[in-house]
Amino acid sequence: MSYSTWDIEDKVSQDIKGGLDAFSSELRQLKQQVQELLTKLYSFEGEDGCHKERNIEEEGIDIDHKCSDIDDIKQLILKSQSLYTNFYQLSETVICLRSIDQSNERYGAWMDEINVISGIYQTCKSEIDKLLAEQKEEQLDKLLSSIDMTELKFILNERIQQQRKKLAPEMEKAFQLTEAPGLHAWGDLYALINKKVSSKLLDRVIEKEPANRPTLNTIRNSIYYGEDRLQRIETFELWKEVWQGEADLSAAALNHIAGYRLSLYESRGYESILEESLLQNRISESSVTAMWQAVNTYNQPLIDYLKRKGELFQTDKLSWSDQLAPLSLGDGKRTEIGFEEAISFITNQIQSFDQEFADFIVMAAEKKWIDARVINTKSIGAFCASFPKWGEPRVMMSFFNDLPSVGVLAHELGHAYQYSLMYNQPMFLQDIPPTVAELSSTLTETLVMRQAVHQASSVQEKIQLLDYQIIRDIGTILNTYVRYLFEVDFYHRRKQGFVPVEELNELMLNAQKKGFAEVFDSYEPTFWASLRHFYMTSKPFVHYPYTVAHLLSTGMYSLLMKEKNGGELLRRMLTDSSRLSVEEIGLKHLGVDIQQESFWKTSLDAVYENVALFLELTHDMK
Repeated sequence: MSYSTWDIEDKVSQDIKGGLDAFSSELRQLKQQVQELLTKLYSFEGEDGCHKERNIEEEGIDIDHKCSDIDDIKQLILKSQSLYTNFYQLSETVICLRSIDQSNERYGAWMDEINVISGIYQTCKSEIDKLLAEQKEEQLDKLLSSIDMTELKFILNERIQQQRKKLAPEMEKAFQLTEAPGLHAWGDLYALINKKVSSKLLDRVIEKEPANRPTLNTIRNSIYYGEDRLQRIETFELWKEVWQGEADLSAAALNHIAGYRLSLYESRGYESILEESLLQNRISESSVTAMWQAVNTYNQPLIDYLKRKGELFQTDKLSWSDQLAPLSLGDGKRTEIGFEEAISFITNQIQSFDQEFADFIVMAAEKKWIDARVINTKSIGAFCASFPKWGEPRVMMSFFNDLPSVGVLAHELGHAYQYSLMYNQPMFLQDIPPTVAELSSTLTETLVMRQAVHQASSVQEKIQLLDYQIIRDIGTILNTYVRYLFEVDFYHRRKQGFVPVEELNELMLNAQKKGFAEVFDSYEPTFWASLRHFYMTSKPFVHYPYTVAHLLSTGMYSLLMKEKNGGELLRRMLTDSSRLSVEEIGLKHLGVDIQQESFWKTSLDAVYENVALFLELTHDMK
């Protein structure tokens, strides 16, 4: 049995008569249904909204009844949730298909259509939220207290609060209608730039190694993770050179994405550029600030680790590409592990913690929920998609038969498990923010890799496992801090006008030096261009939530390991993630105040236990 290829096309064929050939028709039908809901909302409220400027008395309208039928509003909410389920399902399908074959133009066209439908749906959502926000308190209480709305009360209250921060209806609608051409289109342009750069990079590498002809994913993986340092740095320099050649187009895309958002924020009167992101992630700015203050103050152990890695790499000039590169010990080769062996390895580690979770991992592999092939057409990176109508997740990654790939697989299976716990909840509650969506994934990776260190059969294997975990910490803590510093500085600078390539390079260089305490001798000024996360248009400031989840899950790990029934506690915490803020999760399940810098320092201290052991074990190595 092959465990490395998923079954999405077969599942689509079961759902849709005609399979993928009929997918365009499904999108058209969904678009029509969403448009019909929007039309109904407009007719329900009146063209300009429930409280439009007009003479109520002259028109003979009863102000208490002009838009207040509770049953009608409930039906609109439930209909919008049903359509969102369909939209989410089709959107995830396209994302998965496109991730496997980026060159397929049909998938690109479907993604364009998904973006258009998303814009219409967001307008529907806004109209419903506006309708709810305009209700009298007694009417609103009656609505949210009704039996069929009880489970949605938390999320609807959250949406009402956000709605009250928005613009007048006609202005908000204008922004929503321009999302596809004015925001998402720039993200699509970046996808084309990335494709062009990837093609150039492949050509340049093959030109240097005509007999080898590596795959594109292998080349991109080697830029940061390659075991041959000289080859890695050579490829890294090519990578920077190719991206610099396309930097003007990337700068245009990045500037226009930020420009669109800043216009929206200014129109809404947001005091902070982070306000929308903070609301979406259910976390306060004081908590994020406290976290980054702790990282900036207590980063020395990670800097010491990087310096030690430089010694082990036998170089006194560290490169930006060294930060995530693994050690090659003994015979110079990394430990190899096949995909099926990796599934068994992860299952065994999780089994010692919770049998139910371990059974889920076996099921995910056996039911072909994972695509781990290494192929040229595949997108870089990894993700887990959720299919609410199937009640099943899917994992996409490129498995390179090494320990880092095992960690990535464990991470994505953690996402999959959290999704599986959400399927018995209403769809609106399944769509959780990254700050809590990353809890299970990060915790799973920690569980697997820390247990593996304890069970390592040799000092060499223990060092390699520690190295992998610290590399993950470097990426999620310091590298993400760099992204945060750059993006905040860039958005403030963008308020003054278009930011050219040279200045973007300078902003990135400054962020890299500050984030890593100037430990490197060479950097990647074009990191702002090459990192696709900066061009994700669905949500702003997507980086810091991963650090929040990473450090919060460290505290969770310590707690769960002390519990007799840690698996059950984990399930309660993950279920609560759909209806609590990050601060509330910290207080309820960990008994901590995450708005205090002391909490984040304690979490960092737990992270640094691995660093101390690594430095001890490698002390006498050359």
